[in-house]
Amino acid sequence: MKHDRAHFIKLLSLASAGLYTMKLNALENLFSNLENTPKMPVIFFGHGSTMNAIEENEFVHGFKSTKEKVPTPQA
Repeated sequence: MKHDRAHFIKLLSLASAGLYTMKLNALENLFSNLENTPKMPVIFFGHGSTMNAIEENEFVHGFKSTKEKVPTPQA
């Protein structure tokens, strides 16, 4: 059964509202039907000089070329 992000958030809010009364295995059962999605990479870009935001230089070209190597998120 496929669930979208909005459905997951609704389930999460319901789970957190009743978390203090719910046992951990019941919480696991609630989310066990959710489909796994591929993990996205986490990248930290230290921008260095603020001029990198407005100039065309080797750092900006590096940022742009990295964008083409990372998959587009589905959420």
